[in-house]
Parts: sequence; C-alpha cells; structure tokens
Amino acid sequence: MLILYSGSDTYRLRHATTALVAEYRATYGSTLNLFTVDGDDDDAIEQLERPLKYPSFFEEKKLIVVSNAAGAAMADILKQYKLHEFDDIVLAAIQHTKNESCDKKVLTALAKAANKTEAFEPLTGVALASWVRDYCTDRNATIETAALTALLQRTNSDMQSLSNELGKLCAYAGNGVIALQAVQLLTPTRYEQDEWELSNALAAHDKRSTIAVLWRRLQDGASEQLMLASLAAGIRNLSLVKDMQARHQPNGVIASATGLHPFVISKTTRGAAAADADKLRHAHLGLARLDRSSKDGLADTADGLFSILLGL
Repeated sequence: MLILYSGSDTYRLRHATTALVAEYRATYGSTLNLFTVDGDDDDAIEQLERPLKYPSFFEEKKLIVVSNAAGAAMADILKQYKLHEFDDIVLAAIQHTKNESCDKKVLTALAKAANKTEAFEPLTGVALASWVRDYCTDRNATIETAALTALLQRTNSDMQSLSNELGKLCAYAGNGVIALQAVQLLTPTRYEQDEWELSNALAAHDKRSTIAVLWRRLQDGASEQLMLASLAAGIRNLSLVKDMQARHQPNGVIASATGLHPFVISKTTRGAAAADADKLRHAHLGLARLDRSSKDGLADTADGLFSILLGL
C-alpha cells in the first residue's frame, strides 16, 4: 500500500504523519517493523530496499515512512516495485512541497501510484476559523468571534502558534467560553519579539543566553518553526561576518554588505570573532536538515534546536 501526504502546511503535514505512526504503534505495540527514511540521504535507495526486499519474521505489517519522498530515490523505487499492490507493507511518502528537493514529476508519479493521497495546504478564511472552532469543541470549549479574530492576528495565523495558544486558552476557559479578554491576557501580541531576543543572544555568540531565551520562548508557546527560522538567520549572519573578518574587511564594509543594523553589527562582529567557523557551518547544515525533517514529522524540532546550539 502506498500513501502520499504532501503540501506546504507544515503543522498539519507533521500532525498527519505523527498520527499515522501513533496508530501503527497502538495497533501492533511494536516498532520492529517501523522504518523511517530521508529520501535526500545518499543511501536512501539502500535504506528503502532493505524492508521492501526481505520478509518480516513477525505478523504485523511493515510501515516505511519516507520524508522528502519526491526525489530520485523514490523515483527508482517506483520503477522497481508496485507499492500499491503490497498487502504486508505500507509505505507513507511524505513531501513538503516548498522544499527545494521536491521534484514535481516524482510527486505526480507518487500521486498516480498511491492508494491514498492527502494534500495539506495552509488554511485561510472560513476554513481556518472552522479549524480553530473544531479544536476548541474537541476540548469542550467555544470561542467568541472577537476572541477568534484577535487570536488569528496575534499569531499571524501560524498553525503551530495557534495550537500552542489554544491549548492554554482552552485550559483557562475550562468547559466554558474563550472570551476576548482571555486572548488579550494570555496571548503575546508580537511573535517578532522571539526573533529579536534570539538574534541578540546569538549575535553575541552567547550560547548560554541563547539556550535560556529559546527555552523561555518555547515554554511561553512560541512556534518551534519560527524559533528555527530565527536561529538560522542568526547563524547565517555570524557565518557571513566571520567569513568577511577572515578577509580582513572593516566593520563599515561588513555593515554595508550584510545590511545589518549598526547595533547588531557591533555585537555580531564580536560574536563572530569568538565563534568557530566549522561549528557555524555544521550548525547551519544541521538547521537545514532539521527544518526538512520536522516539516515531515520525523524529528522533534525543540530537541534538535537545543542539540545544535549545544554544539556551537
């Protein structure tokens, strides 16, 4: 059996993947026949062929979850195997369509071959409002129209942020109604603050402060994806400044080339001087990989962020 989950809605794509894996674990109570493969890995074909070629010694079905599935590895597998005819194997192909590695032709081939397809695109308008109301209903709460409008504005309609905030608001409301006052009390007004605080600590190459800020913001319900983007921007700036310092460029030239605010440049130049170039490159690559994996539901974003920061 071949299942295809695709789209650009990171939250719902990850949620669907997590739900599929959770259902498998609940059904079989084992993960011996659960395999996860990143289609972008150099040895992805070999990783895929092992569970496809060899029979299982257990009664349960095999579940193969493939992130970044619309690529060369799955194109090769589709030519070799009639996945839709397998009864004892379920291959779930997961593809975030905004990833650079997404091959549209392979994605189309997967869609044609799949027994089941689901597309997850960002919700807007009435559909997004309905999702919020359903989320509340599932938790024995309702939300006033004014509160819903304010919540969407304060979270910029980001699904992960909405989920985090709704969890707090539903708990606060008990079995009652989420009013505008509750949103004003519990939901931060600007998630842009996250990027500034993280960037400020990163610019100074202050690992302890960066980790402390990240922990506090995640505890406050900040979106993990927004945190990842903030860290990626900060590390990219440090790497760029580090490179220009190695070429003995003066701060004025660095400021002009990077477009960073003079205050940020002052901190970043000091932080870059203390940073290790190889560790910065490793962190940048790690964040890119974490971004891909987390979008497909195959990695814990928060754990990955802390691990990368500890390696700086």
